[in-house]
Amino acid sequence: MTSRLRPPRPDERSPNERLRLARQLRGWSQLDVADKLCSLAAALGEPEVRVDGHMVGRWERGIRRPGPRYARLLCGLYDRLPEELDLVIDAPGEGREDPR
Repeated sequence: MTSRLRPPRPDERSPNERLRLARQLRGWSQLDVADKLCSLAAALGEPEVRVDGHMVGRWERGIRRPGPRYARLLCGLYDRLPEELDLVIDAPGEGREDPR
């Protein structure tokens, strides 16, 4: 029997203030972050990322959590450890990467 992950209920969601603050301290918009993530992935020779400003906003509002790949890229973009951005990076092969 396969278990399915359910999206968090509204009362379980909490904004990621650290992620939002890291962006705001740099004077970037959510669209800027999305563009910079695309550029960073390309510079690292990684496959294209599928993220836009709306998705960045969903991560900041706690509606979604970035998947491991996006969490790693966010850490690289902001030059911060996962804990400093309130992000969790799963070990490779654990869980399903979900940019939403």
